[in-house]
Amino acid sequence: MTEPARFLVFMRELALDLLAVVWPTQCAGCGRADRDLCGPCAREVRTCTVGRSEVGGRWLTLSCGEYSGVVRDLLVRFKHGGEFGLHRALGDRLAGGLAEALAVSAAAAQHSGSGAPTAPLIVPVPSRRARVRSRGYAHMTVLAQRALRRVKRANWADNDLAREASRALIYRGLVTTRGRTGQVGLRSQDRIRNARRVRVPARCERILRGRQVILIDDIVTTGATISAAAEALIGVGAQVTCVLAMCRAERTDSVEN
Repeated sequence: MTEPARFLVFMRELALDLLAVVWPTQCAGCGRADRDLCGPCAREVRTCTVGRSEVGGRWLTLSCGEYSGVVRDLLVRFKHGGEFGLHRALGDRLAGGLAEALAVSAAAAQHSGSGAPTAPLIVPVPSRRARVRSRGYAHMTVLAQRALRRVKRANWADNDLAREASRALIYRGLVTTRGRTGQVGLRSQDRIRNARRVRVPARCERILRGRQVILIDDIVTTGATISAAAEALIGVGAQVTCVLAMCRAERTDSVEN
């Protein structure tokens, strides 16, 4: 670390120490005093080891790790507790997976011979409207925006990835429909029916038609939600190149949208 960088870190820590005197806080991960997110927990959250799998035998799915530990705690607090500031660490974690997803998208365009004439679209899986209103933000859109900014900054020297990131657009091309509930506690068939309550608004169909799409979600469990979302996109002519998830979880660990 350079001397200017060390000085900036020192000044930031000093400012946080002073702030903690007048506004006590504790780490969202381990409970340690004086930091919203302490150094060790921040490093754990931001460390992304991308895993690959196929959900339903159809969708290439990239996940940034397991739904456990500090990551689980922060995601729950960000998603359900309204702790908006946690989006920085969570979005930075997602950036590692997004960089790989963009590379997959570029390779798919090259293989198809299309040359990717238009920017790839990053489409978040939507939460229920009531959830968005209650928390005050669309959590996956916020995380995707942070992750894309991080990819652009971190990969400026990688010409191919930097170009793909600079062209990518985050597009809210999916909405939930009436009757959608949380997935927690539902039986398998009920989960599938509930997951299908998602659609592409008519105003978005023209924009999505023929475009390469990276579908992005927070947690992949059975795959019912991302399968329904991908099928809705394909139904209007989009090309879903891959799915990116913050976490991979067993069904018993799922968190509702």
